[in-house]
Amino acid sequence: LIRNSAAWCPYCYQEWSKQNKPIYMPLIWDIDAVEICIHHHIKLRKKCPHCKQSMDIFSANVNPGGSEHSSV
Repeated sequence: LIRNSAAWCPYCYQEWSKQNKPIYMPLIWDIDAVEICIHHHIKLRKKCPHCKQSMDIFSANVNPGGSEHSSV
């Protein structure tokens, strides 16, 4: 259900930047089935326009909800 690599709407980022709003990744963009920005009705981007690489959301060392040294 959660995508492995980041997806984003460049128009959302551009608008937030112009309006001096915080730049963040809405959680809805992490849902694998979400392909379209609900505000701009464009397909979410999945690759950097410069290097053409995807960006992993989680590193291998992440333990959501636990401490770094947790063995759970």
